Amino acid sequence: MKTYLVGGAVRDKLLGLKVEDRDWLVVDGSSQEMLDKGFIQVGKRFPVFLHPETYEEYALARTEIKVDKGYQGFTFNTEDVRLVDDLKRRDLTINAMAIDEDGLLHDPFRGKKDIESRTLRHVSNAFCEDPLRVLRVARFAAKFHYLGFTIAPATQTLMRTIVANNELERLSSERIYQEFIKAFSTPNPEIFIQTLQNTGVFKHIVSPLAKLSYKDLSHIIHAKTQNCQQTDILFALLLFPLANEVLISKVLSQLRTPKVTQILCLETYRYHHFFSNIYAFSEQEILRTLKAANALRNTQSFDLLIYTFQYIYHEHPQALASITLSQNIVRALKEYNYIAEIKDLKNKKTIAKVVEKTQLTIIQQAIEKT
Repeated sequence: MKTYLVGGAVRDKLLGLKVEDRDWLVVDGSSQEMLDKGFIQVGKRFPVFLHPETYEEYALARTEIKVDKGYQGFTFNTEDVRLVDDLKRRDLTINAMAIDEDGLLHDPFRGKKDIESRTLRHVSNAFCEDPLRVLRVARFAAKFHYLGFTIAPATQTLMRTIVANNELERLSSERIYQEFIKAFSTPNPEIFIQTLQNTGVFKHIVSPLAKLSYKDLSHIIHAKTQNCQQTDILFALLLFPLANEVLISKVLSQLRTPKVTQILCLETYRYHHFFSNIYAFSEQEILRTLKAANALRNTQSFDLLIYTFQYIYHEHPQALASITLSQNIVRALKEYNYIAEIKDLKNKKTIAKVVEKTQLTIIQQAIEKT
């Protein structure tokens, strides 16, 4: 039984990057041998094990046979599989290298050369068998854009072939959503979006995103330069330029995003006129809108909304001043002690009127201070 360090750990080591996770490949081994050594089996579709002490993943070498469309249309074999056979099934040459127990690099598909030339290149034509690889390559392009990596022309051609064969329609919303989340964690998620646009992906899935221009992506680009890592905000920044609630809702529905993401994306569009120019509204309108946006009850939701608008309007001083005023108003409304004014009142309608009158006064005073 031979063990090899494989995949991203090898790639990142050759790039001089910090190795975050280490994956291992076991050749000439069996499930029973792994269990006898105390490994914990976790793989359902093919044998993957956790090391009993480090909990790092160890997978038996395998080959794949395409039997149906989609990313799940494979059968697997783990009997008598050579190292090169396992590496051949991988997506990109830079991910198809291994280091053995003696520290020797095994690189049958010249991944090291592609690292040196900063090229994302498919390993073989079997690349076309898994539609998820289109999104994965786009994500790698976003991840390593800052290092100068580009996608090989031949690989781009295969990506378009997958798209043209209507393979992407077989991807689940969950898998597509996860690729978006991973892309948002890269330094340049706009490259992910542009790559999918250039390969025609959005004509088949999440179609509203096909309309986004490079200028439309400026909000998300700026946020990443400020090291924004909050996926809810990044989604809102991505969808805001669609400028259409129906289209925004369509994307959110297609990707089956979490509720908090949906709320933030829709509220960013619904309330951008208000928060960017609060001075144009009366005290009554301000109070009504803040309540509608749940600003007085849900601090976390309101903070996400404010951060989103700050990224959108970072080059507009007047809008930023308006956003700051809205924060000051909300803070004053929440900090004010209303008990003294309503302690002797029993009628709910009367209490509500007194509280609202006080709130309107607080808003007026906050505006006068600016």
